[in-house]
Amino acid sequence: MISALRVTILCAVWVISLAARAADVFVGTDSLIYSRRGHSATLLPNGKVLLTGGIGGNGTYGQSELYNPATGIWSSTGSMAKPRRYHSATILSNGKVLVAGGFDDYNIPLQAELYDSVAGAWSEAGSLVNARNSHSATLLSNGKVLIVGGKTTADGTGTTYPTRVEVFDPSTATWTSTVALAIGRASHTATLLPNGKVLVTGGAGAGGYFTSSVLYDPVPETWAATGSLTTARANHTATLLPNGKVLVTGGFNGSYLASTELYNPATGTWSASGAMSSARQNHTATSVAGGKLLIAGGSSSASTFPTATEFYDSAAGTCAAGPTLVSSREMHTATLLPAGEVLLAGGSNTTFTAYLGSAELYDTPTITTPNSSLISSTTARIGGNVTKIGSSALIERGVVYAPTAANSAPEIGAAAVTTIFTTGTTGTFTVNLSGLQPGTAYSFRAYATNGVGTGYSATGSFTSLTPLETWRKTWYGVTTSTGNAADDADPYHTGIGNLLVFAFLGSGQNPAQAQLSQLPQAGWVDGSFGYSFSPPAGVGGIVVSAEQNATLQEESWETVPDTGSGGIHRFLLDPAGVQCRFLRLKVTPP
Repeated sequence: MISALRVTILCAVWVISLAARAADVFVGTDSLIYSRRGHSATLLPNGKVLLTGGIGGNGTYGQSELYNPATGIWSSTGSMAKPRRYHSATILSNGKVLVAGGFDDYNIPLQAELYDSVAGAWSEAGSLVNARNSHSATLLSNGKVLIVGGKTTADGTGTTYPTRVEVFDPSTATWTSTVALAIGRASHTATLLPNGKVLVTGGAGAGGYFTSSVLYDPVPETWAATGSLTTARANHTATLLPNGKVLVTGGFNGSYLASTELYNPATGTWSASGAMSSARQNHTATSVAGGKLLIAGGSSSASTFPTATEFYDSAAGTCAAGPTLVSSREMHTATLLPAGEVLLAGGSNTTFTAYLGSAELYDTPTITTPNSSLISSTTARIGGNVTKIGSSALIERGVVYAPTAANSAPEIGAAAVTTIFTTGTTGTFTVNLSGLQPGTAYSFRAYATNGVGTGYSATGSFTSLTPLETWRKTWYGVTTSTGNAADDADPYHTGIGNLLVFAFLGSGQNPAQAQLSQLPQAGWVDGSFGYSFSPPAGVGGIVVSAEQNATLQEESWETVPDTGSGGIHRFLLDPAGVQCRFLRLKVTPP
């Protein structure tokens, strides 16, 4: 009756937990001081987020503001000398922020500016060679900033797409031209690869929407063509994945796109990956825990702005439903905060002139220190440490585990994964596992779920013990034989080691409690001297053999054949003509 009641209660908790996950949402935070879209957001060394520029109801802004994750509050900071939107903002190696390009309501400023987070002030940073907006800015491995593409609206002459490429040197605060693009483009992406090259992909220009991609190598300062996208696109995202590949999502080419593509730097080729459930342009893709990307916002048509988000799983190459936004938004910013939250700020929705002053957080719990202990053949204790609940109440915490050969990165609901959950708040916790397979490697992660979603720890691992290792650990404190330890010890002075004692007593029994009569006894068998016995029940994988020796010299031991049958071991010596013979049993561990 007690067992049945316990099952009923656990099932009820599980149903509640699933219902809570189905209602996952983002959590609102303090509103911006200025409603804006087309702005920039930069994570500063002090953990705060700098928002600057953009356009709102009063035109283009020069005003900047700071978000403090510790308080969830926005505050004013210094203003740029030149108001601008659709500019770039790049965090430099010295901690300052370089803002370049963009345009205000009437002008396209050449002047670049630097924000000093210590002083909270702006200063001039030289002038671009080319005016541009909707360009890309990439911090190179050498600390310089590469500015590529964009578009320039000249007075009365329409839009042009500069091919000139330029580099900012923070050590001298100067701009210099480098080798030009073959074809100008705007609303493209630029991604720094692990090899130091920059991958520039897609965009739009005088020739329409592009499939082409090019690589910039900063050492010889050269451009080289690489594989082309399968679909032309602009206003898309490009993200470097943990495996070194680059994922492109969504965009626009006259149609709104839901497709995604992967670039493999090793082969220089693109291939289709899992499609999003919603087409999107002007959205964001942010790397979060577990090798996933959080894809949020954007527009699916001129009047459709999805609140549903998606997770792209870089290991599986698929998209799955994510939490729901508090407010739909495009041309917003998304910033990964030091504690793992994602801050979405500003943007527009409903109409192109709707400027949002709201901000919201994706904030799952933080789990650290996956640990394992008390490992045996079939049981173990595993757990983790909830260091932060997140932006809403904790629903449950627990562990997920699976045989490593079946699933090396377990998650709730994944193939071959078992979930054990419990309640609680912050701090360390453990759960007990049972029913494990002996001698099997397992992978596990601790997790915690709040109203936003589920956070996972890093992956831990352990290997369940074999019955032999469990016996050694239980009675000798070690899992392997060390010197004259578990396997070799002879408490009865019979010449028979403990491993054989274990083999004949059965798993989990203490050889110190054995009687001599329980050991194989040498004697006369069918006119010969030796051992004849049945193997122990319930103990597998242990190989028993025998050796004989006339001198006790170590090099003189010889194998005695096992002539038994029908599950009986028989090791016999023919005494005829033998004055002296020593016989010993040998046990080989599994």
